[in-house]
Amino acid sequence: MRKLLITMSFLLPILTFGQLQNFGRHSSLNELSFASDRLEKSYANASGTRYLNKEFIPAKINALKDIKMVRFNAVENTIEVKQKDERIMTLSDDYSYIVELKDGSNRIYETLPYINEFGHTANTFFEQQYADSNCILYLKETIKFVPESAAGNSFVDATPARFIKGKSDFYVTNLEGTSSKLALIPKKKKKMKKLFKDRTDEVSKFMKKENLSLDNKGDLVKILNFYFAK
Repeated sequence: MRKLLITMSFLLPILTFGQLQNFGRHSSLNELSFASDRLEKSYANASGTRYLNKEFIPAKINALKDIKMVRFNAVENTIEVKQKDERIMTLSDDYSYIVELKDGSNRIYETLPYINEFGHTANTFFEQQYADSNCILYLKETIKFVPESAAGNSFVDATPARFIKGKSDFYVTNLEGTSSKLALIPKKKKKMKKLFKDRTDEVSKFMKKENLSLDNKGDLVKILNFYFAK
């Protein structure tokens, strides 16, 4: 029996490696995670792309010394990594990552928990837009999968499956420092109170005076700087 248990302890990692391989905040990507090719069939024949970058981009992940090739799956909200043997693996949701692109763009992505538009906590990747000692501003881009639809009648043609670019949202680290989750920056002024609390009127007046918008990166930086200046 003891011999059987020892044998199984060696076999189990070998059996599971091809199915699950997590990558944590460590010096090597050597835990268990999953291959993304399992999704290919469900998206067969769909036009467009589910990736922010269709081609893999060189990047540094956390403290890893080696440069990895990555791409961002905006439909599944995952970061894919191409292995040396051409397998495509997906970074685990159980860990946090900082991904610095090494293609000359100097872009930085992070995986973080956030509160989505439905008030639920989720975890995905965000692109850093601005950072100082008070807060960090992030951008979340989305791509949606639209399944094919059959023709309704002789006047309505069938629509093939496709990927379409969705709205982009800005998020900011909690302005009150009471939560580790990111807060969604509303696109409409009437929803500002949830973010700016008792200083909403001040911020609103400043925005009106400077003709600033809540869906523009440059304007948001000015608004956040004003918020923290007092």
